[in-house]
Amino acid sequence: YTFAATNRKDNIDPAAIRPGRFDREVQFFNPTRKDREALLGIYLPERLRAPGLDLSVAAKACPGASGAHCANIVNEAKILTVRARLDQVTQDILDDAVLKVMMGARREGQRQILTPMELDTVKVHEAGHALVYMKLAGRAPLRFTIIPRGQSGGHVAYSDDFETLITKEHCKIRLAVLMGGAASTAKLRDGQEDSGIGMDIQMASDLAIQMVTQFGMSALGKFNLQSMQKAGLVTDQFRD
Repeated sequence: YTFAATNRKDNIDPAAIRPGRFDREVQFFNPTRKDREALLGIYLPERLRAPGLDLSVAAKACPGASGAHCANIVNEAKILTVRARLDQVTQDILDDAVLKVMMGARREGQRQILTPMELDTVKVHEAGHALVYMKLAGRAPLRFTIIPRGQSGGHVAYSDDFETLITKEHCKIRLAVLMGGAASTAKLRDGQEDSGIGMDIQMASDLAIQMVTQFGMSALGKFNLQSMQKAGLVTDQFRD
C-alpha cells in the first residue's frame, strides 16, 4: 500500500494521480467550531484547566484555525501560565494565547510610538469595518481591538460563516466590509487616505478577481479564466 499527503495537489505530475494510481482520495478541511473545541480539550487536559475555563469561548475566537493552530494555542497558553507562575490555564491566559497565535505577538510600547492622530486613525478605520459588518451581516463582530499585534495596528474578528465564501451576495458583503475601513476614514477625515488600507485593497482585489475569473459572478458570464487559457480560448482582445 502507498499513502501520500499534500496541500499542493496542483503541483503534482498528472501521471502520478491518474486513475489506477491511487484508489482513494480523502480531503481534509479545517475544523469547525465544535471540532476546534474538541481539539483544544485534547491538547489541554482537565487537570491543567482552571475552574470556570470555557473552551468554547476560545474555539469561537479563532475561526478558520487548523488543528496545528489549536495545538499551538494550547502550547502558548501553557508557556504564559508558567510565566504567570500559575498551575492551571485561566480563561484570560487562553484568550491571550488565541490572539498571539492567530494575530501575532502584542507589540509592547506601540501606543507610545504612535501619535494621537495615528491612534485615532486606527480607531476610525477598524470601526468602519465593524460598522459595515454589523449593518450588512446583522450581528456584532466577535472581537474589535486597536491593540497592535503582528503587522496589524488593530483588527476586527468575524464569525466562521463569514470567513467561508458561499453566495454572490456574501462575497459582495465581504467586499463592502473590507473597504469599510477606507470609507470610514474618508468620511470622517475629510477624504483623508492612509497606508493602513493596503492589505484591505489587496484582499478585496483578490476576491473581486476570483468572482469574475473563477466563480462566474459577473456580467462576463460563467467561465473559468485559467481553464480557458489552458485551452487556448483567451484572445488578446479578451485580455484587454
